[in-house]
Amino acid sequence: MGLISLVIKNQKPVVIRHLTAEMDNLPIKRLIGGTNKPSESWVGVPMMIGNELLGLLAVASYKPYAFDEEDVALLNSIAGQAAIALDNARHHAQVEEQTRRDALTGVYNHSHLLQSVAGYVARGKNDNTPVSLIMLDIDLFKKYNDTYGHVVGDEVLRLIVQAIQTHIKRTDVVGRWGGEEFGIVLADATTEQARAVAARVRETLAALPLTDRAGKLIPKPTVSQGIATFPDHAADAETLVDVADRALYRAKEQGRDQVRVAG
Repeated sequence: MGLISLVIKNQKPVVIRHLTAEMDNLPIKRLIGGTNKPSESWVGVPMMIGNELLGLLAVASYKPYAFDEEDVALLNSIAGQAAIALDNARHHAQVEEQTRRDALTGVYNHSHLLQSVAGYVARGKNDNTPVSLIMLDIDLFKKYNDTYGHVVGDEVLRLIVQAIQTHIKRTDVVGRWGGEEFGIVLADATTEQARAVAARVRETLAALPLTDRAGKLIPKPTVSQGIATFPDHAADAETLVDVADRALYRAKEQGRDQVRVAG
């Protein structure tokens, strides 16, 4: 065990005033600093928020007895302030992330989805890599709300998201375009790879159980999907969204429950 591990384990400051003299009574190995020379003094303090450890601050010296009680108190104070700053930053990031999310399904909202398409296309231009966009619409979604109630309608939306997230990479983005329509941004994915994802989403939906509020099985949702790929079908993000959306509407007009590719 090292001194850092000791601070983490005990969640209390650790002060070493003269390592050579104290070594035999410590459950640690010798410390090597910036040069091939062991440190003789060391202070480590945890950065705590309540009972949560966020990190630690440590200072070392090649000289023994380099730090006194005032130094330890100062480092402890700095660690406390740093912990508060980190916690505030973390909560700020969490709030920002929540504003990007759709409250019902947990996927990104319309605005962030558009930003993601633009960002991925910009990166695709720089890296000379494709970006595929799938626009997906739940077929005849209104019947679930009208026939079985909004609770079942909401469950259908969540099932769609579950089916999508099962078949995409962590680097891909899912967003709710609005209502019962979703967008799936596939980084570094060709049209054929996007078509394979769309097919697997349909297969997964076909296998997922769906029940009404009484627990009775009801018809499973189907989806229509349109696919477009940068740079094959569009040279910019705005056009990519437009042609994918047109492909989606072609799928709906031609009978629903199918996938259509732009162009």
